[in-house]
Amino acid sequence: MNKHLFVVAHPDDEVLGAGAFIFEATRRGDQVAVAVLNTCDTTRYEKDTSQILGDMMKSHAILSTPENKIKLFPFGYIDSNFNSADHRKMVQDIEGVIEDFRPDAIFTQHPGDINTDHYWTAASCMEAFHLWQRLRGYSRPIEALYLMEVQSSTDWALNPSEKRFCPNTFVEVSQEAVQAKVNALSVYENVIRPVPHPRSKEALMALPVLRGAQSGVPLAEAFECVFRKAADL
Repeated sequence: MNKHLFVVAHPDDEVLGAGAFIFEATRRGDQVAVAVLNTCDTTRYEKDTSQILGDMMKSHAILSTPENKIKLFPFGYIDSNFNSADHRKMVQDIEGVIEDFRPDAIFTQHPGDINTDHYWTAASCMEAFHLWQRLRGYSRPIEALYLMEVQSSTDWALNPSEKRFCPNTFVEVSQEAVQAKVNALSVYENVIRPVPHPRSKEALMALPVLRGAQSGVPLAEAFECVFRKAADL
């Protein structure tokens, strides 16, 4: 059994980035936790935090099983104000989640995404990860750190000075898992958009086909591994 921690800016980011993987992971007995830094999204839910958390629980219920539920760590950082938030506190909050959950692997946003909230989430997560790895006496260090791609954010990164998402880790997923990902996203308001939007059902179903073709399997989700623990070869 492995333990996977997802550190994301907004509700639904972990589903967009790794929903099919999460579906497969919970069904093979792996534990999944999600730390969401913004659960008071004023642009979509008009400060109704209860609706946000309720939608997250419904979405996670589709991806998990009754016997293996996704663990949720919600925080109250304000949407679109991450650049003015207390960065030190954000790092400490993520460290606290790592201490509580003790993951084998961490997944977070790509810092080159067009959303600045994704950048600050990634920067804080990577700093927390780095500080955690330096702790002495921790007998079970984190095995790996991965960056995710979020459709309509990672693919819209327009700043040429920022490093682009470069997938180097591909995980095979099933058609059932991809459909579950789309169903889990459908719970949220205004996430699924009509064609040709990158978050249309057609686009969401097509990306795993592309990532599968790139890696020699029918369907896959892709990640960028930026750290992997040293191993004997």
